[in-house]
Amino acid sequence: MMNNFGVATAWASTEIGNDYWIAVDGSVGEMYGYLSDGRYEVSDFSSYDEVNEKWILNEGVADNSGVVGAVRPGKLKLKDITGDHLVTVDDCTVIGDANPKHTGGFNIDGPFIWIDISAVFSWSYGNDIYNANKVEYTTGRYQFRNMIDIMADGKRWTDVNADGELVNDKAALAALNANTPCGHLI
Repeated sequence: MMNNFGVATAWASTEIGNDYWIAVDGSVGEMYGYLSDGRYEVSDFSSYDEVNEKWILNEGVADNSGVVGAVRPGKLKLKDITGDHLVTVDDCTVIGDANPKHTGGFNIDGPFIWIDISAVFSWSYGNDIYNANKVEYTTGRYQFRNMIDIMADGKRWTDVNADGELVNDKAALAALNANTPCGHLI
């Protein structure tokens, strides 16, 4: 009997594990991973501990530092599926399916003056797309994280003020990022 197993594609997002899941009675092409819960907001933290240089999460807010490293406002926030307020590999689940609901196509051909003309049309509908480029180019871990337009200045979260200094004051950090959309992470 076959056991369920994961497969890693070696993209940047797979540094934390497998991104496809093969399961008995499942389909090949199921995407596997953590569900995003947006980003950590300033309100998710009670304070910043200057002695230990660490942000302190509010009680009841899921801690995913074991997956993404030290958490701070603006960092990726993952869903806590197990409900233990600690995001681990146990919180991974099927997050998409590359298999389409429907595929099809048709072709047209015929003579036109002295040449034959043909056109072929095909489509695929209902499949999920694993956008590994977005994962790689929008995470703070990589040198070229700002190579796509959603990461332009004024659209992404920033921890650095105009003087180039790291901001750890809650009020100043909230003001600095007041107009950044929640969906765009560092």
